[in-house]
Amino acid sequence: MHDQAEKLRLRLRRQTEGKTAQTVAVISGKGGVGKSNFILNFAISLSRQGRRVLLFDMDIGMGNVHLLAGLSPKTSIVDFLTGACSLPEIIEKGPESISFISGGSGLSAPVKWDPEKIAELQREIRQLMFEYDDFLFDFGAGMQEETVRLLLGMDHVITIVTPEVTSIMDAYSAMKLLILNAYGGNLYLVGNRMKNEKENFDTLNRLQNALSRFLHQKVPVLGYLPEDAFVVQAAKLQIPFLLYKENGKAAKNVRIIAERFTGTASPAEAGGTGRFLERLKDFLSRK
Repeated sequence: MHDQAEKLRLRLRRQTEGKTAQTVAVISGKGGVGKSNFILNFAISLSRQGRRVLLFDMDIGMGNVHLLAGLSPKTSIVDFLTGACSLPEIIEKGPESISFISGGSGLSAPVKWDPEKIAELQREIRQLMFEYDDFLFDFGAGMQEETVRLLLGMDHVITIVTPEVTSIMDAYSAMKLLILNAYGGNLYLVGNRMKNEKENFDTLNRLQNALSRFLHQKVPVLGYLPEDAFVVQAAKLQIPFLLYKENGKAAKNVRIIAERFTGTASPAEAGGTGRFLERLKDFLSRK
């Protein structure tokens, strides 16, 4: 009861001040580059800064963020779709006080969105955006038309890139789609599974140069995560690597990335909320 009253006071204060959550998407272009592992530990790093974070697994029906966190969610977005729960009821607590919405996994039938549920989701997210500082969205691999349209409504898009040629090319293609569709938010790059700082610089600098030369877009680098045995061990044990080995190289670097992000990202304004919600409606209508 006390928690609900506190949330109501927070919501009213932020509504008065016109403050809403920043929307942050993490994408990769191709699968298997460690995107979900990054966003989970990134969310924990933001929470440790005192920020209120909601992590939404958008890989509906095939989500895996909860597995990396060692969580067994009692509910998922599917329970909202079936009418079994409201949106606040499917928000679960994750490590280090982050909030989490599971995308669900192992579904026996395709997920279907009807107009009433989409409208309800819009209403509830509009309210929740006054309760959090950051909404983080973990998208599945690929850049389908509906995904691009939703990303265009995000305040920030972080693209994860590994040294593999296919990852670099797919990351370029993903950002090209956003840039050519007049994306107005902030784009960032993060390297993953890099041998060292030099490999990260060489890889991302090549990508930055291509974006600048052919698309006239400057995309800053937030940092990189190195090849780290602790990351592999943590994943096997289903523990976020930031909690598994606090002084590991990857753990240190993800904290630096989060600090750089909060130091450079512009605060979200209430005016952007409506644009995002309209994009979300369009995204779900096409699912």
